[in-house]
Amino acid sequence: MQNIHISARFFLNEGTEPEALEKIASQLIALVREREPDCLQYLWFRDEQPSCYVVREIYKNSDAVLAHVANCGALLGQAIALGKLEVQIYGPVSDELRAAAAGFNATICSFFDGVDRVGG
Repeated sequence: MQNIHISARFFLNEGTEPEALEKIASQLIALVREREPDCLQYLWFRDEQPSCYVVREIYKNSDAVLAHVANCGALLGQAIALGKLEVQIYGPVSDELRAAAAGFNATICSFFDGVDRVGG
């Protein structure tokens, strides 16, 4: 596993309208599409519970994740203000990314073993 994979879950505060997060998500997606060529995947999903969203991300490397945080930090802050964020990071994480991830209280998982027919 060479790429960095991220799974993020947003849990909206009670009373927060899903449209508020969806508006921010659309802006984030546009920024990623426009400015982040090393972001290989950035997909938003609605959970079955309407107050939960899941984001699946794949980046070329740690530098690409750090570029994402720099590019989208203000909008990510707005999204986080709407509720609770849980982040899991998978793959070979640099020391710099590990330090940045601590600010998000992220769980970091190093690769152990498995089958990858997709690549990355």
